[in-house]
Amino acid sequence: MALLAVLAVAIPEPLARVNAIKNVSSGFAVFGPVHWAAVAPLAVGLLIGGAAGPLIVRRLPSDALRVLIGLAALGLAASLAWDAYT
Repeated sequence: MALLAVLAVAIPEPLARVNAIKNVSSGFAVFGPVHWAAVAPLAVGLLIGGAAGPLIVRRLPSDALRVLIGLAALGLAASLAWDAYT
C-alpha cells in the first residue's frame, strides 16, 4: 500500500495504471527467501484482492481512493513504528 501511495503521488496516471506499475516493480521480491507457512494465507488474499481490487478501483472516485490508500499507508507506518519502538 505504501508503494502504491508513493507512486500515485509521483506518477500522474490513473490509479489502475499506477497499480500495474507497482505490481511490475515489485517483481524483484520473487528472488527472496520464502516463509512457507505464510504462503497459503497470502495466496488466498492475493486471489481475493486480485478479483475484487480492479472492480473496486474502477467504480470508486480516484481522488477519494488515493486519500484512502494514503491514510492506510500512514496507519501501517504508525503501526510498524509502534511495534519497532515499544
